[in-house]
Amino acid sequence: MYEYPGGKHSRSRCLTSTDNATVGNVGPIYALFSELGMRTTKTAWPLGCERSLQGIFEGSQTLEDGDYLAFIEDLLQRGFEVASHGATMISSERRRTIEGVEAMQERLGFVPTVHCNHSKNWENLYWGARRYSTLPFRLLAPLFDLLSGQPPFQGHDRDSDYYWADICEEHYRFVRNFTFERINTRDLPPGRPYHDPSTPGINYWFT
Repeated sequence: MYEYPGGKHSRSRCLTSTDNATVGNVGPIYALFSELGMRTTKTAWPLGCERSLQGIFEGSQTLEDGDYLAFIEDLLQRGFEVASHGATMISSERRRTIEGVEAMQERLGFVPTVHCNHSKNWENLYWGARRYSTLPFRLLAPLFDLLSGQPPFQGHDRDSDYYWADICEEHYRFVRNFTFERINTRDLPPGRPYHDPSTPGINYWFT
């Protein structure tokens, strides 16, 4: 049996995406979390973009919105964790990604230690077919990407304008990778954050 702090018999973690999030629609949820004594991880975008470019994420708030920034600051004071979801809701070239990191530092006073790739942003790191390191999956995954219309994710490609793996390595300790439809991720190998030498720029992946 695993030993948990305080003599507890189990532990849960919750990381929520900032997609389509506003103070109005997620504020009550975090108020409930706080009331229940739960402290979770909340992703945030530091930069906004033109509404015409937001697509299905139109209406999402970012740290450029004063009320949303105040909401995130309040969560931090209450003991919640904030994570990165990239610079903004649409694909960001390297200069924009750096601007996002700097905005996090300026607006929150720090850069989060956790990063989560967002949807189909081109700057996603080792996303799509590049999530797989075993040979059979590595060979089949590009076909799946082609059939599903996945874009050419380039955050790890040094020759791309979207490259930023070196920035990630400098600032983010943990990056989310695979997701599974089960609650207890400790049952899944390796069951803890792990380092993969085949993905330069990533300090630790987590499931």
